[in-house]
Amino acid sequence: MSEEAEAMEIEVPTYAVTSPDLLETMIEITELLDKVARGELTFNEARAIYAESILPKLKELEAKYAPKKTKKSSKQKKKTTKKETKKSEKKTSKTKKTSKKTSKTKKKKK
Repeated sequence: MSEEAEAMEIEVPTYAVTSPDLLETMIEITELLDKVARGELTFNEARAIYAESILPKLKELEAKYAPKKTKKSSKQKKKTTKKETKKSEKKTSKTKKTSKKTSKTKKKKK
């Protein structure tokens, strides 16, 4: 094997495509790139074709396969971490201390 051939070898990871629509769109993109490589299309022509025909399909697929938003029940409790609980406990203890101080100063004034 020549040095040029060795330099051109690229390892491509395998992907699992679960949507036939997405696979079809990927093939269209690959065909466009092949046409550019063979010189049948310029890069700008391929770019225009991509923007006009392939990109809208991809946006439709994205909307179709996007995870659906679900409403959370208002009855569910908010999960708090240990740090959050400690912070809230500190805040309540501080307010209790300040309220005691103000009540003592009020008693002294009387």
